[in-house]
Amino acid sequence: KRGVIPPAGHSVLLVVGRYDDRQSTPQTLHRMVEALRASLDRPVNWMVCAFGRHEFHCLMEAVRLGGHVRVGFENSLLLRSGEVAADNRQLITQLVKSGNPGGRPVADSHQARQILGSEAVAEA
Repeated sequence: KRGVIPPAGHSVLLVVGRYDDRQSTPQTLHRMVEALRASLDRPVNWMVCAFGRHEFHCLMEAVRLGGHVRVGFENSLLLRSGEVAADNRQLITQLVKSGNPGGRPVADSHQARQILGSEAVAEA
């Protein structure tokens, strides 16, 4: 409101859970999204990363709520089944093949850079 932060062009990363006993839950995500929306006077790109055994459910809920997701070994090694994933590709494939509750297409690398506002960095 004081003009310190420019009013547009932001992406917000909601970090749900931690590596310790405070695991990610869709309920925590709901509280975070509600707080974000209540604090803004205009829409903003937002995305979620989540930790631990409930990562998949949090990411699917983020898509349903209109957000974007970040998925990979930096947040969780576990598949929805509880098994350890062989690689990041397996985590991403599981998410993509589980349906699209938000009805939006999966972004390719160019589209992801546009969403994040980092197109110039990628092309430099």
